[in-house]
Parts: sequence; C-alpha cells; structure tokens
Amino acid sequence: MSDATLAVAALRQRWHLPEAASPERWQRLLELLAGEVAADCDAAGASLIGHVKVLALLRNGGYVRASALDTRHAPSSEASGCETAGEAELTLNVLVYGLADEVVAGLAGAALTRAAVSAGIEVSECANPTAGHEHGAEDLEKGRQVAMSSALVKALSDLDEAAVLDEVKTRLVAGDAPVAILEDCREGMTLVGERFETGEYFISDLMMAGHVFKQAVELLGTGEGGQSGEPAGVIVMGTVKGDVHDIGKDLVVSLLRAANFAVTDLGIDVPVERFVETVKTTGATVLGLSGLLTTSFDPMRDTVAALNTAGLRQKVKVMIGGGPMTAEVCKYVGADGWSTNAQSAVTMANSWT
Repeated sequence: MSDATLAVAALRQRWHLPEAASPERWQRLLELLAGEVAADCDAAGASLIGHVKVLALLRNGGYVRASALDTRHAPSSEASGCETAGEAELTLNVLVYGLADEVVAGLAGAALTRAAVSAGIEVSECANPTAGHEHGAEDLEKGRQVAMSSALVKALSDLDEAAVLDEVKTRLVAGDAPVAILEDCREGMTLVGERFETGEYFISDLMMAGHVFKQAVELLGTGEGGQSGEPAGVIVMGTVKGDVHDIGKDLVVSLLRAANFAVTDLGIDVPVERFVETVKTTGATVLGLSGLLTTSFDPMRDTVAALNTAGLRQKVKVMIGGGPMTAEVCKYVGADGWSTNAQSAVTMANSWT
C-alpha cells in the first residue's frame, strides 16, 4: 500500500430525476460520476486511487452500484431491480492516497454537482449515513469492508506483494471471512489477466501475480488452490512423458485456480496411463497437456488416443500448451484447442465449462 496519506470522503444526497429512468439510465449516470471523480483525483495529484464507489438506493426498492478503481479502466456497474425510478438516495464513497481530506471531499462534491446539473436533477441533502441510524455500526463496518476490498484488488492487480499480504493479514485479524478475501484476490487476478491481454503486462508479470496469489491462499488456509464454493470446473494438468519443463504449466495452474477451477496438477514427465486414470477418478471435463519439446507431440497424441480407448474422449476437452504448439500440432494430436500463453488457456477453459 502507498505510504502517502490516506484520504476518505463520503457524501450523501437524494436525487430527484425530471422523470422516472430505467436502471440502465441510472447505471450510465453513476458510471459517469465515478469516472469523473477518479479522473479529477488523478489530475489533482493522487498517488493512488483506492476506489470510487457510488450506490443509489432507488425509491422502488432496487439499487444501482458503480465503481472506478483507476483512470486506465472504464467504470463498472450493476443493478438490482428492473423497474424505472425517479428518485434515489445516493452515497458517494472515495478512498484516495496522496491528497488531503478536504481536497478529496471538494472534488467529490463538485463532481456530484456537475452530474446533477447536466442531467437536470433536483438535489436534496441527506443526513450523515450513520447519524441517528439504528444500523449505524453496521454501515460503518460495511464501509470498512468495501474500502479494504478495493485496496486488496488494487494491490494484487498492481503486483504489490507486500501490500497484498498486509491487506490479507489485516482483514483476517478484523474478522473478514477468508472466502470473501479470496474473491477479492480473484478479482485482482482477473485484472492482471486483462492487462496481459492488452499488452500492458508480460509473462513475468503473470508469474509474479501467480506467486503472490499463492502466498495469499496459504495465509487464508483455504486449501492448495484456494477454491471456494462450487468450482468453475474440474481440470487435470500435467507435462507429458519425456518432458520435464514446468514453468508454463505451473503458471497456467495458478491462473486456473485463481479463476476457481479445481485443478489436479500431475507435475512433469507424466505417463499416458496416469493422465487417463486421473481424468477417470476426478471426473475432469478438461485435460491440459503441456510440453516445451517437439518430442512431446507424440505423447500428447498417445494420451488423446488412450482417452478414446477408455471411452472418456467424449466427456473431456483436451487443450495442449507450450512454445511449439500450433494449429497444425493441435490437429495432429487430436486436441480440442491449443495455447502458447497462460491467460488464453484460462479463457479457453472458461469457454468449455
């Protein structure tokens, strides 16, 4: 986490639109607001934006949320309830490093005013969110959890190992559920994957992220893979017979586990029979065969043939991965897909489950 001073601003208003709007319209308004606050804080010299979050409790009982983590990525939002609403109680929460409290509060207030004026919204002020509220303590605790959640996502997506481990330890001491902390780690890993796909991050960054994620999982004590709830899918991975390279395979395993897949890693130099037996006993629907040598092509082909013989081929998708893999090799082996980088392997697995 940044050593700069932490500033937190929380503003609350009641918005009255000129006419009832759909949840999608509310989402667009809130995304614009969150994005402008993040951009204004960045322009003012913030060293790090922990989060900008906006929550609108709609008069019809639904809600809309929007958030922005930084200026490099578009704000995101979600809505619950599909009815139109013309009134909402709006809460804007900002967590920023490197600016004074009054500066952040001023920027947030100015953004709220601009957004209301541009949309023709009538504004009335609300009391402090916790003042005179029987659930005030609960609101404060939820606010703490939201702030720490965003800080952990940010730290992992920025590959800040020390900050990630510090956040995990702090939240465990505070009594946060390990599963909730793990979900934030996964969100950070998702951002890492997106940055790799856009060319902002490289293979070394993916390896670093996998290393940090593994340490976080160990602190949480949620098991080898950090799986929570129902897995996204069951996968068997291994480097084929005759090949002892494992760096790429280990990276894919880390990212798959971060994506909540239950992965059985058989290691290196794995014989055909062991792949087949493990697919059978685990009920895996995806088999990943890794190899860095061109001599690995035949063991991969033999493994696919053995799956056919065992009557398992129609039940499992096979992906092959490694530097020399191509579409032609994939066809030769009889696999369903191929990849030369870890993130695309995760994307492929997601598309099959």
